Amino acid sequence: MDIAERIIDTDAKAALLMLFHKDPSQSGTLEELAERLGEKPSDLKRAIEDFVKIGLVKEVKYYRFNKEMDDEIQRLVTARLTGEPKYKGKILENKLSTGIDFVDELLQGGIPSPSTILLMGDPGSGRELFIYQMVAEFLREGRGVTYVSTDDFPSRIREAIIKLGVDVEHYEADGKIVFVDCYSKLVGSESGEKYAVDPSNLVEQAILLSKLLPENNGLLVLDSATTLFQSAGVKSSIEFLRRITARVRKSEVNFLVSLANGVFHPAIVVAAQEVVDGVIETKIVEELGTLKTQLRILKMRNAKYDTSWVAYSFSPERGIFKTS
Repeated sequence: MDIAERIIDTDAKAALLMLFHKDPSQSGTLEELAERLGEKPSDLKRAIEDFVKIGLVKEVKYYRFNKEMDDEIQRLVTARLTGEPKYKGKILENKLSTGIDFVDELLQGGIPSPSTILLMGDPGSGRELFIYQMVAEFLREGRGVTYVSTDDFPSRIREAIIKLGVDVEHYEADGKIVFVDCYSKLVGSESGEKYAVDPSNLVEQAILLSKLLPENNGLLVLDSATTLFQSAGVKSSIEFLRRITARVRKSEVNFLVSLANGVFHPAIVVAAQEVVDGVIETKIVEELGTLKTQLRILKMRNAKYDTSWVAYSFSPERGIFKTS
């Protein structure tokens, strides 16, 4: 087991890692740390002891996060995230358009199908529009879509897809798109959807999604894994993603998962990236006092691709499009 896997091999470790990652200067007794996390001290004790053995936590009068060791771990993990692209396995000839021209160009014709793709992005970078645009493209091509919403009401997602020129109600009536509402229960609202589930109940989600998977070359969307990790725990959510990924691969269905940048420790990000076939990343950068958005293909198994950062703009009506 490598260092990245070892430091998040339980939910208690992942929760402790995120606590210190938010504020590396904090310290406390076992009881104080457990209270901050809402955990029992007995459940947290083994996680802290393992961190002390690794050197990630210094054991003095209080448990204190070792920022120097964390910086080194982040450096090693980041090197894995940004390493040279490797073409693993055979090159898949069957490619499907994302609905975004310049992304298809970077992928030399579109995503290899079937694929599981992690879409990472900064808040405000148009990550949601990427998803809506890809959903719209699959629907236009007659492919089924199952959309699991954990970050917004399905009604608002429908409105956003309609702005891209897609008659969502028509496709719903034909059974081409199905929404699973995991957001209403999260915010304490009554869902008006046919399918609704608590995002923290991963077993119920897995059973429901197995029943609602679209046909071959269809698209399953989970928007987003950020909420899933926060509500159900990192370790359990990673295992959930592994199970769903295995299921969609067997069914030859494409799986698109979104994750917010900057929320989790790099070790958690690595664990999520290693589950999927491909990673697409969006970010916001400042150039000459102006904020600009960029996108790149970080990895894509079974395909050749361009890893260059490409500048883009977006609007609710046009979606994402390349800028010069």
